[in-house]
Amino acid sequence: MTRIKRRQLLSLTGSLLATLGLSQLELKQRAILYRSVLAENTPRKRALLVGVNNYPDTRWIPLEGAVNDVKLQQELLIHRFGFESDQILLLTDHEATRENILQAFEEHLIKWAQPGDVVVFHFSGHGSQVFDPDQIFQDGQVSTIVPVDSILPPGYPNKGGKVNDITGHTLWLLMQAINTENVTFILDSCHSGGARKGILTVRSRPGNRELNRTENSNIQLLASPQEQEYQKQLMSRLNLTASDLATERKKGVPKGIMLAAARTDQAAIDASFGDTAAGIFTYILTCYLWQQTGGDSVSQVMISATATTDRILREYFPTAGLLQQPEFNTREGSNNSQQGVYFLKPDQKIPAEAVVTQVQGNQVDLFLGGIDPRTLAAFGRGAILTLVDGEGKERGQVQIESRQELTAKGKLMQTRDNIASGTLLQERSRAIPSNLTLRIGLDASLGQEQAAAKQALQGIKPIEAVSSDETDIHYFLGRVTPAYYQQLQKLQVTPLPEIGSLALFSLAADLIPGSAGISGESVTDGVKRLQAKLKSLLAARLVKLTLNATSSRLSVAAAMEAVDGGQLVAESFTVRGAKSGSFSQNRGVRGLTSNAQKIKQGTQVQFLVQNNELVPLYITVLLISVDATLTVLSPLLGRGDNSPVTPGEKIQIPDPNRGERYKFKVAGETGIAEVLVIATTTPLTKAVELLQVLATERGDNLRGTPIDLTQPDEAISSLLDDLDGGSRGSGTVSNSRVRQIDTRQMAAMSITFEVVV
Repeated sequence: MTRIKRRQLLSLTGSLLATLGLSQLELKQRAILYRSVLAENTPRKRALLVGVNNYPDTRWIPLEGAVNDVKLQQELLIHRFGFESDQILLLTDHEATRENILQAFEEHLIKWAQPGDVVVFHFSGHGSQVFDPDQIFQDGQVSTIVPVDSILPPGYPNKGGKVNDITGHTLWLLMQAINTENVTFILDSCHSGGARKGILTVRSRPGNRELNRTENSNIQLLASPQEQEYQKQLMSRLNLTASDLATERKKGVPKGIMLAAARTDQAAIDASFGDTAAGIFTYILTCYLWQQTGGDSVSQVMISATATTDRILREYFPTAGLLQQPEFNTREGSNNSQQGVYFLKPDQKIPAEAVVTQVQGNQVDLFLGGIDPRTLAAFGRGAILTLVDGEGKERGQVQIESRQELTAKGKLMQTRDNIASGTLLQERSRAIPSNLTLRIGLDASLGQEQAAAKQALQGIKPIEAVSSDETDIHYFLGRVTPAYYQQLQKLQVTPLPEIGSLALFSLAADLIPGSAGISGESVTDGVKRLQAKLKSLLAARLVKLTLNATSSRLSVAAAMEAVDGGQLVAESFTVRGAKSGSFSQNRGVRGLTSNAQKIKQGTQVQFLVQNNELVPLYITVLLISVDATLTVLSPLLGRGDNSPVTPGEKIQIPDPNRGERYKFKVAGETGIAEVLVIATTTPLTKAVELLQVLATERGDNLRGTPIDLTQPDEAISSLLDDLDGGSRGSGTVSNSRVRQIDTRQMAAMSITFEVVV
């Protein structure tokens, strides 16, 4: 090779520039201009993230997920939105005092920010309310966020006093004081309905409304003198009078965007998803943004977050009537609702389930921020993730060896080049443990019967009885108390269970429909009666771990349609593998979510499934009714329904051309029902064989009609065995302790609907 000296290289470069008509001066000027454009497109970014779990005041309930919220936000901002780690300040638990939070605002955000900069403030913890002497709002209250050092006054709730909260007035003034429009406040707290339901906690500390004023109607809970003085200082700096503040506060936020976990009269829920606790809103929001590939506006993101929040709440609160509808507020007259979240577009243009946070040889640490919280149990030992570059091209694989909450350790496999921290990963195959159990918490209402209940439950495989103090619980076993009976009466729940009857309850301590027995029933008899329902609940848990509409590589669409009028009421489709539009897009109607409207009993509905792949697909449709009964709507044995759906074909389930007995009408108890649509590239041999046996047991005259699964756990196990077999044929690593579910070979989608009278 001929070596070129530096002087020769400069001479050649100058000749080339001359040929192109560009002088070195012009090139320098263009470089400066280019750098300035880059600077404009890449604003400076800072964040202050606050999370409090461990409040020292024992008179209200501590939280479990607020600190995890901060970690979720931190990893998201770094790996999806390009924040530098040293520009993110975290205050958690004992660090999150009122003084520290306000000082961090001043030093880290207000003094630093310039026009065009991006600023994010996130708070997860308890919210509350204090009396507002200025009476800005009609109810005379002002909402607050509760720092770790805010303690209720002695004698509360029979006495008033002062608390060290940070009020909404102060937050408004702090937002105004930040010298940029690109400000995002996220508050995952509330001031309504503070309580614990089951193992779920409402993020609300008692406040001014909860005072017992029977002896003195004038007692109030007030913000501290320090808080009131600080507000005056902020108003002085901003040249605002008290009258100005009152007028402007009523208009909404002064700039930027405020994202709230719930409306003012609703609850913000702190929940546990298996071993991982988090605020429902923060978890859903950050998970969605890991999957986001474009520049969706805040309004678009919040519509999706609200729909998913509603869906999860319906699972946890089937009868409680609690609502959590996230909302956002923007500056009056601005177009901020059409801006991207955090006033940014994601740095990464590809969706992801996880990111590499550390590499040591062939061992890597991962953060699993983009995984649906309801399917975390399928991302333990044996699950495989694909390493991808900025263009979405595969760079290798990681097999998870262990997982704790949202962090995992894995082993690099088939890597093509060096892997660095920050490399994104997409799901390749999940691993559903073969020994997965249904964990039943023994409620305190059982009293001295807990030992007998544990013994009876241990006789049912694979059901596991555990203490109600544990967090990784799926359902509770207990008795209906008089107080609980009165709650159900107020909520107008029907049918009402008998007081003293043995029943199953959700994580939110809501009665599982159809599970209550008669008063005086022994624990042993009650568990025996509930055996079939327990197995149905286990089967439902197993099959829901396959849900992968956001990560599947197959292109499939499903919808629920009212037969009378042909109106679409809900739909679901694979996002990552989509090759064509959804049913609503193809019909030119407004897009729908997977949460259906309320459906009256007796309404005839059908489910539509479209194969948009170039290969045949085998379709399974399961109905999980309100009382947890599993019914197979497809395949229906006897008329070739187990044959594959050809490429481009659309099918209707049940087939309306078969006559009256093949029609599906919404029936059963009122509440939330769910339909699961599973598409796979390989035949479901074992599952179909079992269905044939069940159909034969019912009699030939019923062949070809929907089958209620009397052995639901066996049926779902057969289905998972089929999916596992198809995945192993696609090259996934064999592991006898788990069932592998390959996203390239299978798609599982869910549609929910509420049965009403």
